[in-house]
Amino acid sequence: MLDAVTGIISCPTCATSTSVASPIVATRAAALALNLSAYTGIRTLGRDTVGDGGGADFVKVGSQPFCGAFNDMASFQDAVGNWFQISGLNGYNFKQFGAKFDWNQVAGTGTDDTTAVQSAIDCAGVQSGPGTDRGGGAGRVVRLPVGWSLISNTITVRNQVPVIGHTPVSSGFVMAAAFPAAKHFFILGDQFSKTSIFALQSVGSGGTPFTLNGDYARSGAIYFLQSQRPCFYAGSNNSGINFTITGTDSVGAAQTDTFAGPTAGSSSCSTKDFLTITRIETNGATSGTVSAGVAQFASMGVRLQDLQLFSGLSNATQFSTTINVASGLVSGKSGNAMVYTNSAQHTAGLERVKIFAGNRSATLFEIGVGGASSITFKSVETFNVGNCSGCASNNPQIYWNYGGLAVDMENIVQGAPGVASAGSTSLAMLVEGGFINLRNWHPEGMATGVRIAFPNINAGSFTLMNGIGNTSLTDFIKIDAGVAASSTNMQGVYGNGATHTVNNNGSFTTGNLLGWASF
Repeated sequence: MLDAVTGIISCPTCATSTSVASPIVATRAAALALNLSAYTGIRTLGRDTVGDGGGADFVKVGSQPFCGAFNDMASFQDAVGNWFQISGLNGYNFKQFGAKFDWNQVAGTGTDDTTAVQSAIDCAGVQSGPGTDRGGGAGRVVRLPVGWSLISNTITVRNQVPVIGHTPVSSGFVMAAAFPAAKHFFILGDQFSKTSIFALQSVGSGGTPFTLNGDYARSGAIYFLQSQRPCFYAGSNNSGINFTITGTDSVGAAQTDTFAGPTAGSSSCSTKDFLTITRIETNGATSGTVSAGVAQFASMGVRLQDLQLFSGLSNATQFSTTINVASGLVSGKSGNAMVYTNSAQHTAGLERVKIFAGNRSATLFEIGVGGASSITFKSVETFNVGNCSGCASNNPQIYWNYGGLAVDMENIVQGAPGVASAGSTSLAMLVEGGFINLRNWHPEGMATGVRIAFPNINAGSFTLMNGIGNTSLTDFIKIDAGVAASSTNMQGVYGNGATHTVNNNGSFTTGNLLGWASF
């Protein structure tokens, strides 16, 4: 029934014992104690309590859902062992997986939602198969309710999963005070790591199987979120090994591949896609360590939309190193951006997102996997708060470092309110690679608006249409020495009190000031 005062739906006659007379159950928590054998599907009116926003439609499946390999906090077993998972192809909401979104800004307190948030994104990214026990299906949207979620460790947004908030000012994610200083807040796309899947030790001959010790190992098998091509990396001389991998492909069919192993210091990859691996054999091996991972792949459609990300002041960390050695900047990346990616492509990126970054970089995009593509970056606001007046000169709020992809940027505002001054060394945007088309941009409160540092023309280009600076800026646009003339194009650019509208150390000329007819 509907409470006319509170608007909460309740069901006083619904199943509350093991005697089930209705497919409507008060909560997922109550369903755990029921015998639901009579139903192929049920509806819950909440996750832990009626009306808590975590209700869902569930369908009965033949075995533990595939997402269960990754910490599935929505699917469940009833009292007699029947498995139920959220049905249909509709999007998830984080509360269905146990997230509370109860962070209180005034009190500075809230429930740690990290596990629940990652569980929802993992299950939304699971690749579906033909069976009823393989989980939901890649590409589900995961939605935020109104409210703020407290996160204490990195969240990885899986392939084809959009994370969509209510609005950029009514819902979002907040860093816990104990969030690791050297980790990114959100990572768009599944990142490549040659040791993150499982470790192998060459221990003999005759097809002796290796022990599987993977992050996602369950019941002796390796589970992937998406189809992967495993690679083997030799830590010592293992020439002459043939590897045989047995498992399943993306539709659940048996899959086997035999291929030559790597020599010392090199890698060797399967040519077939696996969703699970249940056995690895060799034809004989000399002693030595071999690590196994997966080839990097492009993550399509991963994005953050209509939400806010907030870095608390207590964990603000100066972003003091950048990546591209070719441009003469400091080598090595600091793992402390608010949003990072090295694999996102095709309709991926940010849209209507506000980022309060502390002393972190707001976004750090290194992309280039999978060939030509595009990234969306629209209606984004980035701010440094905290101690950013001490940020290093190579501390960009927005950082682009790749070639071969086109970025569509529009309506971007960047600032460091109440902190930076004309003497600040902080940087709004650093562009070292990529084909950037930026329209309607305003930075303020920092020393430099954009630093263009392409090592060569093949690295990309930067086109700005309609930009307005601020009196805090020493350089609204700073072009490094060696940047080719054709790499930078501008139209409708106004310094608005900046010391230099364009600090040109490259080959930029008036010929690259574009007229309206060019657009």
